[in-house]
Amino acid sequence: MMIWKRNQTAHPTRASRLQGEIDDLTCKIAELESRLGRVPTPAPAAAPIEPPTPLTPAVLAAPAPFPAAVDFAPPRRAKPEFNTAAHYNRMGVRKFDLHRLWLSLRESLGPSGPPNPKFTTYLAVNAVAGLPALKREKRVARNRVVVLGILLLLILWAVLSSILPQL
Repeated sequence: MMIWKRNQTAHPTRASRLQGEIDDLTCKIAELESRLGRVPTPAPAAAPIEPPTPLTPAVLAAPAPFPAAVDFAPPRRAKPEFNTAAHYNRMGVRKFDLHRLWLSLRESLGPSGPPNPKFTTYLAVNAVAGLPALKREKRVARNRVVVLGILLLLILWAVLSSILPQL
């Protein structure tokens, strides 16, 4: 079993190697500071730790100050004003505003949240009696799209084959 044990004296341990490097670096720092003409200042000693104060019944009974309600929602950007005098010409007719058009299209076509999220949750798990689950509705909608796509391809094929008989 002696084969498996390492010879501890032949190889210095990592801690002793690191301590040697630390000593070398502190010597180099002292040498550089002496070149600069500075006297090395010893590191400040750690402040003594004060013993904890005993908890009295008055301290225990005093309520801790609770911060006011914190709003964790991200700050909302102020919407820019689009009805200023700069948006109208001398005749009082509104100028064409491509940026506002783009914003209004994005707003109207973008995703909107459900009007009642709790009802949407109930509908998704089929918890409302008499209404089908959303899973089934998705499947039905997908089947409709597939059938309409096939129907569109058939109509396109019929139109093209009647216009171009060589096809």
